[in-house]
Amino acid sequence: MIKLFIALLTSLNLNASSFKEQRTNKISPLADSIIALEKQKQSIPQKTISTMSIRKNKFKAFNETNSKKKNWSIRMSSYGIPKLLSGDRTKRYYGTPEGIFNTFITENKDMLGIDINNLKLTTQSQFLNTKHLYYQQYYKNIPVEFSYVKLHLTDNGEITQYNAKYYPDINIDINPKTTMEQARFAISSELGSFSVSTSTLVIYPDELNNRYYLAWKIEINGGNGSMNGNWVYYISSDNNSILFKYDKRQYSCNLSEETNGIVNGMVYDVSPLPTGYDNGPYSWLPRISAPISDQYVFAGGGETSY
Repeated sequence: MIKLFIALLTSLNLNASSFKEQRTNKISPLADSIIALEKQKQSIPQKTISTMSIRKNKFKAFNETNSKKKNWSIRMSSYGIPKLLSGDRTKRYYGTPEGIFNTFITENKDMLGIDINNLKLTTQSQFLNTKHLYYQQYYKNIPVEFSYVKLHLTDNGEITQYNAKYYPDINIDINPKTTMEQARFAISSELGSFSVSTSTLVIYPDELNNRYYLAWKIEINGGNGSMNGNWVYYISSDNNSILFKYDKRQYSCNLSEETNGIVNGMVYDVSPLPTGYDNGPYSWLPRISAPISDQYVFAGGGETSY
């Protein structure tokens, strides 16, 4: 059960707006929709345009040769990397789920832009007749934060969907110039006293500014006054600057200006239920609009992202 923490803002002489502004001043790197809108304001590099054109042509060939109904659709990331393939099924692949994943990524590497040597399997699950594989991207054995490559396939080896958040062209020094203790000191200057739950080195992608950082990811409990929380900090290993932070703790208050609402999304009532003996996305029952529980919301800086 999710614990609900009550923030006594009035005792801290803070209203809801100042509470949020003090805690959040950057767009969340997980806010894909807002990042996409911001990226639209930027000019697209010619290299990305050329790469995207090549991959779209590869996709057309894929849709002609590796589909049941020639009904695949594709969505591209700002890096020119396919982030979604859906709407059809591939030919039948044979072998283990991991083997099928390797074969699919390798034979479509020019379309997908994925280096399979940079991926590690993190999760594998199954529901009804669909298997789900979840991989994370690594750079020189350091995890790339927020990255994933997902593959969904039926029991008979037909791929029904592909999702990816993959960061190309990473080329940074993996030797930190600061220590974890120095990163903790940078946090203490902002929060005060706290205890560390976990700490590790990660690659922090700044998609809005097209940069990558070697960063200390530090999860903590504590902080003074209104900054008390269950924080995740990303500290640059070059100069101890705070790249991003967020509080995993959930809050409730009864201030009149506090925003309340329900996060809704288009989901399958059963995840998902085939309409008959056939399997695959085009045979699933339609999605419905439903409230989604336990969602995190970043608010501040003039934007709200989910």
